Amino acid sequence: MKNIVDNDLYLKMSRCHPLDLGEANFDDWRLPQKALVGAAYDLAPWWKLVGEARWINFRRSFARHLTVPSDGLFPLPFPLKYEDQWVFIAGSEFKLAPRWTLGLGYNHATNNIPQNRLCPLAPQTIRHHLSAGLRYEHDRWWVGGGYVYGFKSKQENPGISALPLGADYSFASIEHAQQSLFVGFGFKW
Repeated sequence: MKNIVDNDLYLKMSRCHPLDLGEANFDDWRLPQKALVGAAYDLAPWWKLVGEARWINFRRSFARHLTVPSDGLFPLPFPLKYEDQWVFIAGSEFKLAPRWTLGLGYNHATNNIPQNRLCPLAPQTIRHHLSAGLRYEHDRWWVGGGYVYGFKSKQENPGISALPLGADYSFASIEHAQQSLFVGFGFKW
C-alpha cells in the first residue's frame, strides 16, 4: 500500500503508538449466501459451452456491519459495507481424447467494496479472471488441475476513510493481482 499524501496530519498519526484492544472475537459470524443459475450445451461431441451467473448476498453477512468485540477499551467497529456481488462466468470444454478434457473460461465479478472503505485486510475483488484446466476421467473417478490468472485490480480511497481509526488509508491505493494453481479429484457411485 502506498500513501500519496504527505501532510502534517498523516505525519503526526504515523508516529502514534499501537493501541492494544486485547483479545478479539466475532460474535455475529454470518457468511454470505448465494444463488446461481447455469447452463451447458453440447455443440459437438467434443465441444461444450458453459455459462453461469451468481448473486452473492454480502449485504446480510458479517462483512457489511462487522464489530470486533475486545477485552480492551472498547469494541472496534469495522464497517466494510460490502455490497451484493454479481459474478458472470463463460467457459468451454474440449474433449481431447476419450478420457481427457481441456477447460477454458472467463469470470467477471462486480466490485463489492465502496472506495472509501479501502482496507488492506479486505481489498477490492479481482474483477477479471482467465482459467485453464485439464481433467482425466476414469469409470468411477476423475482427477484434474488448472491455473487461474486474476488481472490486476486497483482501489483508491478518494479522501477521508470511512473506517474508524483508518486515517492511514485516506488517499491511499491498493493494487493486486492473483495467480492460482489448483488440483482436485472425485468419485462416482
